Amino acid sequence: MLLAKFGVVAFAIGLAAWLVGSTLDGLWVGSPIVIDGDTLEFEKGSVDLFAVDAPEFEQACESKGKSWPCGAYSMAALLTRVHGKTIWCFEKGRTSEGQVLAQCYVGLSDVAADLVESGWATVVPDSANRYATEAQVAKSATRGVWGSTFQAPADRRVAVTR
Repeated sequence: MLLAKFGVVAFAIGLAAWLVGSTLDGLWVGSPIVIDGDTLEFEKGSVDLFAVDAPEFEQACESKGKSWPCGAYSMAALLTRVHGKTIWCFEKGRTSEGQVLAQCYVGLSDVAADLVESGWATVVPDSANRYATEAQVAKSATRGVWGSTFQAPADRRVAVTR
């Protein structure tokens, strides 16, 4: 009970600090629908998880000569973390296409960090080493996609659109 109260207080302090320099437009709260391994759909629109990239839903990886649906597994990993829970996302920026990039939390747990450490998302190259430690843990333990051969999600999107 004490831990739960501490978590709520810590989150409230963090939220208050964030609000001092931001507007409520940059706050996304709710129980979103999972679109793919790094995209959440809220009532007011969708957000991509900041600094990470996950295989697209239809993307396959290869392990020991066999193809497997790593994109679907990545989506399932995100769904497992957020389904039925209240998610707090703080807008960190937008893509050149206008897509919202947000850092999202379930309680005090950073959703993107969890996905990277479990191997279901990769780190965006230009993200100033955010989640580098979590990525190294996943790679070393060959978790998730790191136990396979796979095309980087961004490279795959480019290849599919050609």
